[in-house]
Amino acid sequence: KYFDEVVNIVSESFKEQNDAKFDSRFLTFEGTSDIVLKITEGVYGKFLTEETKILTYNNKVAGICFANLTNSSIANIPIVAVNKKYREKSLGKYLLKTVVTDISRLVITGKMTLSEINASCDSDNKPAYKMYIAIGFKENYSYKHAYKN
Repeated sequence: KYFDEVVNIVSESFKEQNDAKFDSRFLTFEGTSDIVLKITEGVYGKFLTEETKILTYNNKVAGICFANLTNSSIANIPIVAVNKKYREKSLGKYLLKTVVTDISRLVITGKMTLSEINASCDSDNKPAYKMYIAIGFKENYSYKHAYKN
């Protein structure tokens, strides 16, 4: 139902970040569609449909936070994106916190066993970095193979 809106928001959120230098698919609607489809179709791990959250306002997508399992014991937050109109209102943080809470609830109730919940962001993306730190994520490691200017 919201696929095109989600793709537009993700593309707009990532095309000006270093993520687009690492993965140029973020630069176009078609490329971002491919990324979103691969997340939702389970190519990058089991898609967590119920834990993924779409935030709407007046029947329009304001933000998205995807969740998947990269293997049987690691949950991953591959993308958090908020429409430019709604940024700086802590909506990304709200979405992220809601997804992490839902995943944690599955662990607490014994429906899932996890060793970690992880996420990654470009180190130059200060708002994203602050958002992850604010809800309790800790910096763990860097990818040495990632593109750097």
